[in-house]
Amino acid sequence: MQLSDTPDRVVRHEPACCSACAAGLADAAEAGVVRRQVTEVPEARAEVTEHQVAGRRCSCGTVTWADAPDGVTAPVQYGPRAAAIAAYLWHGQFL
Repeated sequence: MQLSDTPDRVVRHEPACCSACAAGLADAAEAGVVRRQVTEVPEARAEVTEHQVAGRRCSCGTVTWADAPDGVTAPVQYGPRAAAIAAYLWHGQFL
């Protein structure tokens, strides 16, 4: 791995006092910086999409309902990516 020239976030860590004499270092000259980077995958977050299937009542009294999108067949269900991840963890990783 190599250091990135454009990290997404930089957190600066400053020493509060001298390790030899315990004097405060707030106004001391900077002697250098050592860069250390941690590459991490962002936390996964579930995204919930609600499909509202509307019904309309005609003047004749008949209620006609809109069609739900293909594959949306239950009040609550997993999407294809969530189902694939669950299947992989269950069968591939025995979790």
